[in-house]
Amino acid sequence: MDNLNNRDEILRERTRAWRRNNPEKAAVLDQRNAERRTARYKSDPEFKQKCISASRKCWLNNRAQGLCGCGRKPDEGYKTCTSCRNSANKTYHKYGPRYAATMRERTKQRRNEVLDHYGPCFCCGESNKDFLEIDHIGGWGKDHVDKKGKRIKGNDLYRWIIENNFPDTLRSLCANCHAAITFRGICPHQQKKETHNEK
Repeated sequence: MDNLNNRDEILRERTRAWRRNNPEKAAVLDQRNAERRTARYKSDPEFKQKCISASRKCWLNNRAQGLCGCGRKPDEGYKTCTSCRNSANKTYHKYGPRYAATMRERTKQRRNEVLDHYGPCFCCGESNKDFLEIDHIGGWGKDHVDKKGKRIKGNDLYRWIIENNFPDTLRSLCANCHAAITFRGICPHQQKKETHNEK
């Protein structure tokens, strides 16, 4: 076993020496190999899955050892190296605005779908969607969390409502009525109705 390890190390050292002495040929060889890998990655789904799994496993191993995902030593005060942060920033600036616009549009569509289902404000009848919010009947919104214990709100809440077929434990309220019920326990509109009924 030791002999095999020594032989492998000798071969690796020879390869490194050849690459140092022939940088141009090494660059051409790397380019050709990269093109072959890319072509196979695009055409062979099984190879693609293996690459993704290996890459993910390598990334997790590196992070477990306190390194950046790429294997380099992270910069002080960061979990990643400068190169990876720069790459992530370039990707964000290239695709971030388009992604953000798509998410805003998707959130708007889901919100409209949810508010169309629940209708105008349950308390005062306000129908302008800009004023409407989703209320958890009985005040269980603070306990409405996902598997990680994170509170479900915004786009995640609209998606959850649609996926769960618009549960009856929710309703739409305008911002004023929602705030009054949340912080005072009862809306002034309801107080006025109760007072009127008592008379």
